[in-house]
Amino acid sequence: MSRTATCHADTQSRCSAPASEGVLSLRVTPRLGGPAATVQLRYSLDGRRDGPWRVVLGGISAGHRPGGEGGWWPQQVGPGRAIDTDECAVLGLEYLGELPEGWRGVTPHDQAALVAAALDAFGVDAVEAVIGASYGGAVALAFGERWPERVRRVVVLSAAHRPAPMASAQRAIQREILRAGIAAGTPEQAVALARALAVTTYRSDAEFA
Repeated sequence: MSRTATCHADTQSRCSAPASEGVLSLRVTPRLGGPAATVQLRYSLDGRRDGPWRVVLGGISAGHRPGGEGGWWPQQVGPGRAIDTDECAVLGLEYLGELPEGWRGVTPHDQAALVAAALDAFGVDAVEAVIGASYGGAVALAFGERWPERVRRVVVLSAAHRPAPMASAQRAIQREILRAGIAAGTPEQAVALARALAVTTYRSDAEFA
């Protein structure tokens, strides 16, 4: 059974022997403006702590645990898998969801800053790879852009380096669906509808056919 630990991302208090799962207290300044905030995010750490470190990030609905029981990517993360926990340490981190007071929004660069703060908490200067799928791919790209000296490779799946005009228009519609759902008191239905719209964009007409 996993132990739970609380770590603090500063130079005086680092996790010398981090637990397999826990909560990190991380401080970050938002990219879109607003005050610096300290937030608590769950993490998982699997594999060889003395091996190369890999950060594994999933889609917007992925949790903090990529591999193992209850993980969102057990087919790829684990002993003998493509991301082999017998050879490396695998760090998973949940995304910041609720906005801290005074923030205008959360960007992939903010999530990347939280990854960097998590690595600081563990005393890890650089990692072998940041692997990201979907939204996690955008976070991985942001990490590589801002901290190229801290990552040897960035591996991106199903994420683009810049938005297409049509994708920007579709996201604007999704945001309006969410705002309308919140105003009407039906946020769950709004999220389901926004996600349904998203699914229609995952493949071209020819691929769906």
